[in-house]
Amino acid sequence: MSYNKTILNNNNWFLILLLIFTTCLSYAFLSNDRLPVEYTSIFDEHNYVDIVRNFKYHFTNQDFTQYYNSRIFVPFVAYAVIELLHINSTIENIRTVFLVFNFVSIAISIFIYYPISKLKNYSFSQKVLGFTFLFTTFFVMKFAGFYPVLMDVFGFTSGIVIYYLWLSKKQYLFYMALFVS
Repeated sequence: MSYNKTILNNNNWFLILLLIFTTCLSYAFLSNDRLPVEYTSIFDEHNYVDIVRNFKYHFTNQDFTQYYNSRIFVPFVAYAVIELLHINSTIENIRTVFLVFNFVSIAISIFIYYPISKLKNYSFSQKVLGFTFLFTTFFVMKFAGFYPVLMDVFGFTSGIVIYYLWLSKKQYLFYMALFVS
């Protein structure tokens, strides 16, 4: 009797790839390799840190420029988390909150990638290549942990969510996601 069944079928290979990716991403996010605090004034991070620290003031005085109005949702959530958990709003704590947000955001993207690949009827090799090209990049694996206080990861995730909602023809959710992002 020649029963030829492999232990590692296509779904198992994808799970193994996902496990390896998650391990590498966790290591990258848990390392101490971050943008040095003294350089935050050069980049946009200092503006987001200020928004999170003084959100009530900026919101009541309508102090946001048009650029930051379009990016207010994530700093508001960071502010709410810091207030709810009674965390001091130091740069390091704000970075940690954003680092957790980035990790969760990437996890959501990965979770949504699988239904997209099913809706598009991707073959196994297309799923693996798509996953590799989207998630094993410098942006996801390194930059999101090195420079956590940015809105780029949330833009990446909202793009994947919006694409999924468009493919699945969920119009109300699609428009809500467009509004939030």
